[in-house]
Amino acid sequence: MGNVVIMSFVAGVVGTGLGGIIGVLIGGIGKKVTSSVLSIAGGIMLAVVFFDLIPESLELAGDSMIVLLGLIWGVVILWLLNIASDAMLRRRMTRAQALMCIVMRNNEIDSNKLKTAGLFLFLAVALHNIPEGIAIGTTGVVGQGMCISISIVICIHNIPEGMAIAVPMVAGGGKKIKSIVMSVLAGAFTIIGGVIGIWLGNISGVVTSFFLAFAAGAMLQVTMCEMLPDSIAIDCSKRPFVYTLLGVIIGFALVRLL
Repeated sequence: MGNVVIMSFVAGVVGTGLGGIIGVLIGGIGKKVTSSVLSIAGGIMLAVVFFDLIPESLELAGDSMIVLLGLIWGVVILWLLNIASDAMLRRRMTRAQALMCIVMRNNEIDSNKLKTAGLFLFLAVALHNIPEGIAIGTTGVVGQGMCISISIVICIHNIPEGMAIAVPMVAGGGKKIKSIVMSVLAGAFTIIGGVIGIWLGNISGVVTSFFLAFAAGAMLQVTMCEMLPDSIAIDCSKRPFVYTLLGVIIGFALVRLL
């Protein structure tokens, strides 16, 4: 359990916290870098899903229907969370606009909207981090290598998320320390998910298989409906596709090495 909590801490708190610090200290880092980070992390996620999570889930369950149900529920739950977060942000700022704040200071966006968007993005990221923590906890029951690989990719994924929380808040006139703390707190929800994942993974092999597939579905939804569209929205060129392919190769190497 201790190792899983540590991995959850690294993936969540370190990932979003580092993103918050980078966002506050550096501000704009350029659309190419932001898009590349999202694309590479998305590619690694795809590799972990198809080369690690789904095969392991099939092996444990011995029944493809359980795996299919887990995948569907993972997609549905994250989709519902997206609907909830989008409803909160709709009249303030879209997720893509918040990420664009990392790239440039947009004087056309009202400072109050920036600050409020940062707060609502905090809620959205925090909610997303619980299923991601469940993925870490469940895989930690199965094997340390899989747990480490997923923790690494979630940590990378959470860096832009932490920046998306901190940068709008600072741009809207918020205090830098508070913005960083908010990013860190959003990542802390990963630890809660990790503990839940440990409990679920220890119930039975079938349950573990279901939640491995659930984690795969959740990561697929995040990758295909958030990360990759955001990376393309920020950098409308062929680069996001190239870096996504690079991420898949890196992810495959991580799976084989760990």
